[in-house]
Amino acid sequence: MGRRNRIILGRYEDARTCAAKRAAGINWGRNVSRHNWTREIHDVVEVVRYHLGNTYARVAYAHLCHRNWRKTRLKKSTFYKMLKKVKILLRRVNIGQKRHSNRQ
Repeated sequence: MGRRNRIILGRYEDARTCAAKRAAGINWGRNVSRHNWTREIHDVVEVVRYHLGNTYARVAYAHLCHRNWRKTRLKKSTFYKMLKKVKILLRRVNIGQKRHSNRQ
């Protein structure tokens, strides 16, 4: 709407249309949910595969994609033991550091 129409519509109608335009332009929930995380998940799973192996990569993928432990074809106790190691590997402190610094 142009500046000319504001006088005709009135103050309350003008405020209502401006609020509707701003709400349509800034919809945070919709913009966040549209982000495709597949590339980031793939990168994290490859880091886990490099350091811990294929089985741990399956566990990391299941965890990052919010899948059940049954999808990994592992026992429940084994899954959670492996998940603990994956979470330790992916902590902020461990990113970018050598994983086996005490080995020679």
